[in-house]
Amino acid sequence: MRRKVVAARFGALAAGLLVAAVVLPDGAQAGTGTPARTGTPARAAILTDAQVAALSPDAQAVRLGPLRAVANAVGAAGQGVAADVYGNLAIDAGPDVVTVYLTDTGQAARVSAQARAVDPTIDASLIRFQKAAATHAALDAAAQRVVALADAGKLPMHVDMVGPAADASGLQIDVDNPAAAPATAAPRGCRRSASPTSTRSW
Repeated sequence: MRRKVVAARFGALAAGLLVAAVVLPDGAQAGTGTPARTGTPARAAILTDAQVAALSPDAQAVRLGPLRAVANAVGAAGQGVAADVYGNLAIDAGPDVVTVYLTDTGQAARVSAQARAVDPTIDASLIRFQKAAATHAALDAAAQRVVALADAGKLPMHVDMVGPAADASGLQIDVDNPAAAPATAAPRGCRRSASPTSTRSW
């Protein structure tokens, strides 16, 4: 049976592991590179996914280097001094941004400053902040709870993998029998609703 993903939405209880999703589609041909960034940081041109994929490996490294540096610094701060608001982050090479999800976007300036304290060389202008439903710490705790339930045989389906939704809105659970998921008693504090697609939301 082909496995499908069950997205468990835990609201304030939701959890997650640090995930940096890099948008680099496969299958495109390598193309010409772009100049390295030097001196005062300047925003790179917005590219489509196809244009990013068509860059040479060296050009991709040039484009992704500053984004990865930002992601590393924010991730370190998010698992340390900013753990009270940090949810997740995602790298998007096309628009040349790192989206950082915080439970309180009013703390954006503080998190940005804490990331610069980790690595003063990062270009903080590459960061875009969005609202998160839960912190990394809460998502991690919820993920461990789901794993414990699965290991104890207390779920009606086999769970292959548990991880965070990219936007820190809940957990995504890879199961072998998605039809059994709606009948599952969601952990306390969870809300469950049917999705119009094969992906179901709790």
